[in-house]
Amino acid sequence: MDSTRPEGERRVSDADRALAIGRLRRSYAAGYMSLDTFAERMDSALAAKTLDDLRGLLHDLPSMATIQGRIRRALRRFRLPPPALPLALPQELEGDSFLIGRSDACDLVLGDQTVSRRHAQLSRTSVGWLLSDLGSTNGTRVNGWRVKQVRLRPGDRVQVGRVRLRVTGRGAGA
Repeated sequence: MDSTRPEGERRVSDADRALAIGRLRRSYAAGYMSLDTFAERMDSALAAKTLDDLRGLLHDLPSMATIQGRIRRALRRFRLPPPALPLALPQELEGDSFLIGRSDACDLVLGDQTVSRRHAQLSRTSVGWLLSDLGSTNGTRVNGWRVKQVRLRPGDRVQVGRVRLRVTGRGAGA
């Protein structure tokens, strides 16, 4: 009777064999063994009589959690940033400027944790719109360059923390 045998000497069930074959397939697909090695191990898995036989076929392969983690990290490298949100600057403005930040007191509220409570300020001047960073932790970038203060033009790409904005409209210039 199998219950008196040690764990490793127990006969292989169909479920155990299916798990081992699945792990061999995933390991081959992930590039951890050649086709010849895969074919040889599949034959051995089908002929295995004990759990120790199956474990011997899998002992040098990484666990599936390791493989899945590597795949997840590889996919993260290729993750595209979200598209830039349009930022239409108005021709008319109540007051001289408006604030951009995470605080509810700001005129443009951005709910991302990388945006400071009072991140940047947009001011209407005689030459057009002026964007000023207010000493934010993650900085303000325009067209990829970190800026303290810059004049905005239509088509400029503004990044506030991780939030990307694209300046649109005629109101951005003079």
